[in-house]
Amino acid sequence: MINKIVALDTLDELENYLLKQNNTDDLRNNLLEQFTKYADYKNAEDWNKCVRICESLAIVGWGNHEPLEALKGIFFNGNPMTCFY
Repeated sequence: MINKIVALDTLDELENYLLKQNNTDDLRNNLLEQFTKYADYKNAEDWNKCVRICESLAIVGWGNHEPLEALKGIFFNGNPMTCFY
């Protein structure tokens, strides 16, 4: 499923795809499981997957899990910084 949601180009496409799924609870649990897998990202590809999972959970709801937001910034020295807040 992660490959499908990452392949979608726009948030509208993502929302349409997710809202067509039959069981929201199963979908949410699957997304949370994938989030846990990619949250300790080691590269940009994993970061991008985790961001798309956060976007997906924002659409279907985080359930009992604390909602998180993927943030990207820049340190004072110009290096990129990413985190979940």
